[in-house]
Amino acid sequence: MTAVAEVVARHQEAILRRWADEASTLAGARGITASELRNRVADYLVALSALRGADAERRRHLTSHLSARLRSGYMLCDALEELAILGRCVTEAAAQAGADALDPAEMNRLHAALRDDAGVVIDAFTQYAVTDSQAEKHYLRRLQTLAHAALPAGPGEADLVRHLRDVLELVMEAVEAQCAAIFFHNFADKTLWLAASAGIVEEPLKHYVADEATASFVAAIAARKGDTMTVLDAETTEFALSDELRTSGIHALLGVRLPARQALMGVMYVGMTERRPFTLRQVQRLESLGAQLSINLDLARLHATLKLKVDDLNVEQVLRERFISVLAHDLRNPLLVIRTAAHILNLDADALGDHRALPRRVLSNVVRADAMIRDLLDALRIRAGHELPLTLAECELAAVARAACDELTSVFGDRFVLRGDAPVRGVWSAEALHRALWNLATNAVKHGAPDAPIEVTVRGTAAGAAISVHNQGPAIDEADRATLFEPFVQVGAASGSRRGWGLGLTLVQSCAQAHGGSVAVASTPADGTTFTLEIPWDSRPFQSGA
Repeated sequence: MTAVAEVVARHQEAILRRWADEASTLAGARGITASELRNRVADYLVALSALRGADAERRRHLTSHLSARLRSGYMLCDALEELAILGRCVTEAAAQAGADALDPAEMNRLHAALRDDAGVVIDAFTQYAVTDSQAEKHYLRRLQTLAHAALPAGPGEADLVRHLRDVLELVMEAVEAQCAAIFFHNFADKTLWLAASAGIVEEPLKHYVADEATASFVAAIAARKGDTMTVLDAETTEFALSDELRTSGIHALLGVRLPARQALMGVMYVGMTERRPFTLRQVQRLESLGAQLSINLDLARLHATLKLKVDDLNVEQVLRERFISVLAHDLRNPLLVIRTAAHILNLDADALGDHRALPRRVLSNVVRADAMIRDLLDALRIRAGHELPLTLAECELAAVARAACDELTSVFGDRFVLRGDAPVRGVWSAEALHRALWNLATNAVKHGAPDAPIEVTVRGTAAGAAISVHNQGPAIDEADRATLFEPFVQVGAASGSRRGWGLGLTLVQSCAQAHGGSVAVASTPADGTTFTLEIPWDSRPFQSGA
């Protein structure tokens, strides 16, 4: 007669391979990897074949196996069918190997063990369906809340330990444990360091080599991808433990790798004072919380990395803007010299003969460069949170518009139509409004129909005054409107057709806000595009320090 243990010892790999082939066709096995499918089945098979004196070991492996199946969403029928397939594979392996008939008594014990374990499976799935599923959701939700609160916390050690202790206290409550600890993996030197502990054991800071060869309990957990690690008695175990833990009265220990299978981030374990194995519910809940904690730790690490990058970029941006500001200020001095020389030469341009137009061209471009530098300095001031500086005095808006239209005509041709010659008087900055109108009009030239007039309208309103610039042409896309007034943004296809900083509309908006007003845009294919700047009669109350 052949013993079950002998059949399994000789043909274990063939049995497992045949079992995996059949088990992989079950509905619950869809979408899981081969290693996840086999899980602890090999260990369970060996314990099952022993039949006598291995009940506790067999149940321990079955508990770990069922915990993984519950997390994977297996149905009860699939979990029971896996046991039936395993019993059938053992019997068939003996027959195909030509062995003597299996001992009938051993066959009866094998089937009895499988029936008992089927009862464990049914109880586990029933309990999970009735109570554990909702309880698990409850603890996962609380863990998520703790992680969300910890994410923006400072990098200081005190903050880290405080948040991790909150997590460990939640884990202890969930698995009915009396102590817990969490270790993080240091990628640089391949060590695990104690980040926090809670419960009746406050372990001292200690580093463990992340290598199972060190024989420490923590390293053994780290080495077991996908499986929990159990110690039944901390006092007598051969694994290396801290003296505080070994003499604390804690007996059973249960550890989980973070995460279960990907690159090691850390290790967490819990302990209880009872001398018994952890139940399936406790194992399953610790694994579930460990999986969620791994996700949150990964998010926290990404958050910290991104925050450092953002901080570096912010520092770089501040330094760059300061450099540009200093450079722009310094450039205005040589431009003033060039502008003065060009103006003197232009007074006697006839003496230059064929080159008489050069001083005027130099002067025009210097004026344009100076205006661009002024726009850049104002934009940097606005980005720094300062309002556009204004020199306020009583002025007449129609006259400001008329002067701007005359200058625009000399540059772009006779395309500008001014409507509303009636005086519109208020206390404003004529220079700032002139620049805003110039920017709106040049924007209309860039983006409007090249053969259509550009209309500039000045009118009084009940609250103050309004000035509008309208052009025919393509409508502004809805997506572009969201960034229309942001600095260094140029809209649409025209952005590359003319030179500039992309600051015109930013300065128009800042001009309106500094006056206590606003700017709005309306744009449709049929009616074209209209920018309207509205300001109150008196802008003095809106100046800082007024």
